[in-house]
Amino acid sequence: MPTEIASRQLWSECLEELIAVHPWPPTVRFLVADWLPQTLLQDWSVKHARYVTTVTPKLDMPGLPLELLAHLPGTGPGFEFRRLFVQLCTAASTGQVAQIPRLAHSALRIAEAQGWFALGSAVHLLLGGGLAASGQTREVLEAYRSARQMARKVTDPSGPKMAVTAALAEGGALLEAGDYRAARNVYLEAAREADEGAQTMSSMDAHRMASYCAEADGDLENAWEDAQAAVRIARDLPSDARRDSTLPALLTRMEEMARKPEMMVRNVSVERECRELLGSEWTGVLDRTRSLLS
Repeated sequence: MPTEIASRQLWSECLEELIAVHPWPPTVRFLVADWLPQTLLQDWSVKHARYVTTVTPKLDMPGLPLELLAHLPGTGPGFEFRRLFVQLCTAASTGQVAQIPRLAHSALRIAEAQGWFALGSAVHLLLGGGLAASGQTREVLEAYRSARQMARKVTDPSGPKMAVTAALAEGGALLEAGDYRAARNVYLEAAREADEGAQTMSSMDAHRMASYCAEADGDLENAWEDAQAAVRIARDLPSDARRDSTLPALLTRMEEMARKPEMMVRNVSVERECRELLGSEWTGVLDRTRSLLS
């Protein structure tokens, strides 16, 4: 049997050869896997239904970590925290909203008692993310703010990154709630923290989102100012990183802002920034971005 599929045609021919030498001994079976999103073997299995049985596996992928953990021996706070964290991840990924606070608070008690601030911050982030879809805005914001506070206690380099991640999440929750002004303020705080930690990409994204919030709030002046701040940061990125980042989306929005009557009187233009940051193919980059955003 081949270990790689060079083409659909060759794979089909290989399987046809297996059928051609039938009958195989009763004790011989061949197991071949297909890809469910785009099946390759469906027509072949119908053609040879006499010899082929198709079984669709019913895999509980979200529950797999729990099943594996159940077979691992262990005791102590580390093992108990790991068990709760896996249960929390499973509950969050499967929408078991009622279980999320209980599991999170149990895990947090261990993390705080052991001084595991990075893990505690991660639990708060999971708690906020798990509750976000349920519309519990107050609880979500509390979780993200607690994640920021705990991340600031972390003494290794992961602390500032986690704090910025939590701030961006808090800004997103406020944006989702329609509190654009508060969201902009949090995004600007995230940008300052990212600058302090030399997190260039996060700083650019935070300014970009602050600009979005200001525009949504009807404050075009600050929207343009925040967008320009993001552009200044983007100049320090390698050219490939610029094209692969959220910069094209920002420049697309800046083009739209520049066409608004309030901005047209200022005769602003983003063509120069587009050329400098994205190169000679900037129009194609923005066209692809518009297509993705539409």
